[in-house]
Amino acid sequence: MCCAATLHAVPGARADERRGLRFGVRGRILGTMSAEATEMVTIPRAEFEAMKAELRRLRLAEGDREALRRAKAFLAAGGPEAAGRMFTREELAEAWGIGE
Repeated sequence: MCCAATLHAVPGARADERRGLRFGVRGRILGTMSAEATEMVTIPRAEFEAMKAELRRLRLAEGDREALRRAKAFLAAGGPEAAGRMFTREELAEAWGIGE
């Protein structure tokens, strides 16, 4: 089902059923087809766009959770102090021989 929705949502996309590949408008390979052409269905564009928006929202939420998990792990391991010395902008500018 996902392949048909993706294929129908991309104007000008085509499928090469001999090799099981889907191509985008610019000829870029989108991926392999996982269903026979007779098993594909079309869905309304509004429903497809809603599913894409929900997937985007879920991916962003998962990314936020992963970032928070990594930040907590970093702090639990000792934070910036454990990673080494921290430099101020002025110290870095002086070490690199540039002025602010």
